[in-house]
Amino acid sequence: MHNRTRRIGMASAALVLCAVLVTVLAGASGGWRPTGPLLMGGVDGEPGAPYTLALDAPARPPSASERAWLDAGVVPGTTPQQRDMAERALRDLRLLTRPDGSVTASWHSFWSNIWPRDGSWVAAAYTATGHPDQALAVLRRLAHLQRPDGTWEARYTVDGVAPDDRAAQQDGNGWVPWAVWFWYVAQDPAAPATQAGLAALWPAVRAAA
Repeated sequence: MHNRTRRIGMASAALVLCAVLVTVLAGASGGWRPTGPLLMGGVDGEPGAPYTLALDAPARPPSASERAWLDAGVVPGTTPQQRDMAERALRDLRLLTRPDGSVTASWHSFWSNIWPRDGSWVAAAYTATGHPDQALAVLRRLAHLQRPDGTWEARYTVDGVAPDDRAAQQDGNGWVPWAVWFWYVAQDPAAPATQAGLAALWPAVRAAA
């Protein structure tokens, strides 16, 4: 690997996770549900200003809380390199997810906003890697942000308001219900927590239809 450097933002992790999930879903045939590990990748970093990372730079070791969280789920990959990329990506997503379920594309500048499309994919990534509580928190936040007419704004600030007069986008009406389904089919449908979660999300799914 060359010693080139590349300016990167923490949004890279979410984008890579989304791309891999798309690949897995595109190759699946009939009735697929997330029961096995998925290959994902990403980069490591700290919240704050943009930073420069050498492509061959070692990652910061996980903190004790990060390690406990990773061990509670599944770190996908069939080789050490794949698992390392997946671990970095999951750590980035965890940093980008606030306690109320808001997921920003980055911690800085223009990208520190919530996109319903991106949040849907993050919820799917949490589901696929064994973190259903985080997935549900993200989905509940997206449901709360839904407009009265059943659509979503193109993006939101972390306070839940549109940052500009950009028109509402229709893709959220497909991505959010899909992410709800993705989460639901990975749970025990008879579990009280699953039933309560679906009951909280179903009004948003119906309104989006």
